[in-house]
Amino acid sequence: MKSIRKKITISLMATVLIALFAVGASSIVLSYRSTMATVNQMMSETAVLAAERIEQELTAYKNVAVDTGCIAQLSDASVPLEEKQAIIDERVKMHGFQRGNIINMNGYSIFDGKDYSDREYVQQAMKGNVYVSEPLISKITGELSIMVAAPLYADGKHGSQITGVVYFVP
Repeated sequence: MKSIRKKITISLMATVLIALFAVGASSIVLSYRSTMATVNQMMSETAVLAAERIEQELTAYKNVAVDTGCIAQLSDASVPLEEKQAIIDERVKMHGFQRGNIINMNGYSIFDGKDYSDREYVQQAMKGNVYVSEPLISKITGELSIMVAAPLYADGKHGSQITGVVYFVP
C-alpha cells in the first residue's frame, strides 16, 4: 500500500511541479516580450520627440543669428568695437549661448583678430546661408560644440550686401 501511495504522490507532485514550471516559464517569456515591445515603442516615440525638440532649438538659434545679422550697428564701421561687443554679449547672455563673434569679409574676427576663414560655417554664411555646423571640436575651447552662423548685412537690411558673419555657440 505504501508503494502505490508513494508512486501516486510522486506522480502527482511531478505533474504539479512540471505544470508550475511550464506556467512560470511561459509567463516569464510573455512578460519579457511585452516589456521589450513597450520599451521599443517608447524609445521610438522618445527619439521622435527628441528630434523634434532639437529641430525647434536649432531653428530658434538660427533665428537669433539671422536677427543679429540684421542689427545695423554691427555692420557700421563708425560704431566702436566695444559697442559691437556689448551687443553680441547681450545676445549671448539673453539666449544662454557660450559665446558669439563677428567675422569680417576677410575671415578675421573683429574682436580677437583670429582667422576663421577656413571654417565651413563662416564660408557658408559669407555665401548668404544661415548655417548650423555639425558637432565639432572648438579650436578655442577644445570642447565639442556646434556653431550657428548667419550673414551680417549692410545697414541691417536682410538680403542686402553681406559685410561679414555673425556666429554663436549654443
